[in-house]
Amino acid sequence: REYPTGKLTTRGDVDLIASQIYTATGVTYTFDLPANGSIFRARHQAADFAGIRPEYSVFSAAGTLIVNADHILQQGVLKAPFGEIQLNGRSDVILDGGSRTSVSGEAQTVLFGSVSGDGAWLYPIDAGQPQLIDAPKEKSINVASPSIDHREGAQVDISGGGELLAYQFVPGRGGSR
Repeated sequence: REYPTGKLTTRGDVDLIASQIYTATGVTYTFDLPANGSIFRARHQAADFAGIRPEYSVFSAAGTLIVNADHILQQGVLKAPFGEIQLNGRSDVILDGGSRTSVSGEAQTVLFGSVSGDGAWLYPIDAGQPQLIDAPKEKSINVASPSIDHREGAQVDISGGGELLAYQFVPGRGGSR
């Protein structure tokens, strides 16, 4: 069984405003803007009432975020910890100053599945039908476009850091580990 997917296809533009935009665990999510002149823009939210811009830890893993549009303007925070980000601009991609595009685990420990009695690493996609994990997904950020403008102060982070953790239930005295 494949991991879950999601998709938003629209003939209009998409303008996302959030403290950070990220995938759920194991999910591939695609923003598909097929119209000529389409614009996908990710922006960091304005400060809250106390003047604080929260960027919380993301405890998801192995997701994929795909954006397909004529123009991609990345001015916010896009994350897919331990996963993949694809920005496919048919005309241009702008990574604006202050933006952050990251697949880093950022020193977080993320619960990702369980270990069976025989030592196999499993991730539960459907109840009773876990997905066998041979190895964690390779982290990557792919930016493809005829014109890519990586402006000063834009961060693209494919660094390491963080751990994926699986649990194992052991019946009897001693419990789980």
